[in-house]
Amino acid sequence: MKIKKGTFKIATPCNSTTEKQGSYGYSFPFMVHREEECKLWRISHIATGFNITSGVRTVKQARIVVEKLKQFPVFLMPTIETWQKAKNRMMKEQPEQYKKMIDIVYLRDENNE
Repeated sequence: MKIKKGTFKIATPCNSTTEKQGSYGYSFPFMVHREEECKLWRISHIATGFNITSGVRTVKQARIVVEKLKQFPVFLMPTIETWQKAKNRMMKEQPEQYKKMIDIVYLRDENNE
């Protein structure tokens, strides 16, 4: 994932997009970004604009988190509604995998450094 500086677009919950100035990079299905005045990085879902996690301190850490989250098919869902359904099914049918994913999202995985 190459980080660029400039204008990037991020989806909003109202099915529109907004433009921001800062740094950004894409690693499907995620976008790593931060606005100019921010010090911490965010990881967002490209298709929906859903903020997966914020408060990531370094690009290196963001890359690690993105690579770990790619293993979960729930992030291939194209809308918030399908993502919620897949997440709920995962919670019921694969609770250990769900916990693992949530620990990565909330930066509780000790290997996200």
